Amino acid sequence: LVKAILLTVRFNFGRDAVVYLLIKLADRSTSYKTVENDFKSRYSPGALNVNINKTKLTKNGLMISCNSKKDVETLKDSLKSDLGNKFDVCEPTKMFPRMLIQGVPNDCFKNPGPDKLEFVDSFVDDLGVNSDDIKIISCYKVKNTKNVVIEVVPSVFNLLSSKGFVFIGWVRCTVRENLYLLRCYKCCKFGHGKKDCRSKDVVCSKCSGFHEFRDCKADDSCCPNCKFHNDRYKTNWCTKHVASDTSCSYYKMKIDNLKMQIAYE
Repeated sequence: LVKAILLTVRFNFGRDAVVYLLIKLADRSTSYKTVENDFKSRYSPGALNVNINKTKLTKNGLMISCNSKKDVETLKDSLKSDLGNKFDVCEPTKMFPRMLIQGVPNDCFKNPGPDKLEFVDSFVDDLGVNSDDIKIISCYKVKNTKNVVIEVVPSVFNLLSSKGFVFIGWVRCTVRENLYLLRCYKCCKFGHGKKDCRSKDVVCSKCSGFHEFRDCKADDSCCPNCKFHNDRYKTNWCTKHVASDTSCSYYKMKIDNLKMQIAYE
């Protein structure tokens, strides 16, 4: 098997934990498909006595999903024993969670620069936390107030999630998690914008046809992303919605994937 980096990843968001091993190439001259084929030919779940849910090729490597921490440790030990020092074990870096604070008074932004904003002082005074635990990502005007996106450490995120609000000065502002997925307006996929799209075809976000949304004449909706997933993976997801619908199964899957990259604890 090729030289690789082995990462152990564990995610738990109030439900049963899902544990992954990620086999990441150190030598890019070998394809991840070769790694997958080599892995499956060398090992079997029965022989290893582990419960492997699935293997999946990602842009970062071969991801192996197991049911428990014990299974992933058994698999990891087997791989390390067989391959010796060809594997390095390390922890992945996760992003801090982001939150949206709504209805922030405009006068909190009198001073220029995110480090001098009165907003931060008010925030810290109300919660009793360190200013270094909060980072302003962006803010935008909504009527006569502003909405502010912040990045916080897990302890502050959990505190705010349980409260649901924060006092900015004398104003009580609602706060919630901010999960943002960039969606391409050309191919309708997530993770990139229109200017970076590599697709040759324009895909309608309403009917999945090869035309712009503004030119669509279809009466019925057919989500292009759910349709793609059904065609490729033989699933039976509902397609009777547009690509921007937040009840979309494909969108929910991408949100779950995003949460896996966030440090909640």
